[in-house]
Amino acid sequence: PKGLVKEPKKLPSAPSVDLVERIIAGAVGWPRLAIALGVYAGLRSGEIRALEAGDVDLKRGVLRVRRTLSEGSSMEPKGLRERVVG
Repeated sequence: PKGLVKEPKKLPSAPSVDLVERIIAGAVGWPRLAIALGVYAGLRSGEIRALEAGDVDLKRGVLRVRRTLSEGSSMEPKGLRERVVG
């Protein structure tokens, strides 16, 4: 019967590398950093907003995703454990 089986949803196609690089180049300040962290490090929006200075290890070139922000509250990231991105 109609309505019992959901039609699969197709994911939108990803923007080209050229477009992403132009967007990053045109951004200024924290939005530029936020976009780059999302694109190149794979961080989610809440994870980017929850980053603190102590989460970044410049010597090792890594950052720790320890928390996420959701509706103004800090909580564990998706997967319920911290991860290191490098």
